[in-house]
Amino acid sequence: MNTVHQLIQTIDSAITSIQNRDDYKTIKFNTEKNELTASEVVIYFNQLKQAVLVSQETRKNISNTQLQETSIITTTIIKSNQLIISDGQLDLNRTISPSFAIEENLTLQVLLTAIQEYKNVYP
Repeated sequence: MNTVHQLIQTIDSAITSIQNRDDYKTIKFNTEKNELTASEVVIYFNQLKQAVLVSQETRKNISNTQLQETSIITTTIIKSNQLIISDGQLDLNRTISPSFAIEENLTLQVLLTAIQEYKNVYP
């Protein structure tokens, strides 16, 4: 599978996962720079997907900044989910189940890998 196609597929999977969260309407993720709602994360992932599609047509690479920011957002969500996983059933205030957090982290880890592979192929 080509790197661009793989990146598009993993972005779609990440978007679906975020949209399927029980806390989609209320969760906020604190990144290094700002706080993002789940819908803002989906918009950001969609913008990256559009950049990938345009880059495929124009033969221009996606900006390293956009890839890095997406990696930061993705890593932030993974860390948030790891807290839910580690607290497990003991945390009555959790917004998603530990099993969903594990599944979402697997999806997001694949996205991080696809971003890294893209960066390796299109430096």
